[in-house]
Amino acid sequence: ALALAVLAVAGSQPQVQARVETGSAPGGATAAFGAVWVANDRAGTIARIDPRANRVTRRIRLRPGIFSLTHGLGALWVENYERGTLTRVEPGSGRIRSVRVGATPFAILPACGRIWVTMWEAGTLVEVEPHTLRILRRLKANIATSVAFRLMLSKLILSYVSRFVCHV
Repeated sequence: ALALAVLAVAGSQPQVQARVETGSAPGGATAAFGAVWVANDRAGTIARIDPRANRVTRRIRLRPGIFSLTHGLGALWVENYERGTLTRVEPGSGRIRSVRVGATPFAILPACGRIWVTMWEAGTLVEVEPHTLRILRRLKANIATSVAFRLMLSKLILSYVSRFVCHV
């Protein structure tokens, strides 16, 4: 199994402080709710790491295919690229609820009281209401792009949402 290296910066040279086994094929990570949370792609779990003890203190079982995760609006948010879903995870109870957002969700941004999800398909953005998980809008640019451009476009779309859409 792969390990996530928990780093601490000491001066200008970061040094590995601990190695924590999180699960099969760790992917995205976020620090929130007093812990470090790691999505384990093939295991289909989210591991909660206690940063003081440097150990996994909880595993929340989802399904294989999870990679990106973030936090915001009182929850953890996880995309499943195999199932085309966005999942809301309550950090305290571990309660999960999911909504199908599209073929291949790619990046997640909690902003303006909404959850915004980009799709691997070129230029698609989905706006989700965070409590009901109702899809409010699907926006499409319909641009054929390369893989590198898709990465850049996802970042650009999320940047646009956080800067302009939230202020309307």
